[in-house]
Amino acid sequence: MPGVTAAFATSSGQSEAAKWYSRAQLALEKGEEDLAREALARRQQQLELVDNLRVQVRARGPSPRH
Repeated sequence: MPGVTAAFATSSGQSEAAKWYSRAQLALEKGEEDLAREALARRQQQLELVDNLRVQVRARGPSPRH
């Protein structure tokens, strides 16, 4: 992700995961269990993306400061 800091990307990813969790809760409140499951699956995908990004950043090592 050129031009995007790892901290921003992980924060953004975690925020997106939280939105999916909220959507799942709303779907449950409306009795839409299938939609809730789908939202939780997407939340899990988002969290996995964040974890993968963290691993990539750690493997790359510290970035040079300008």
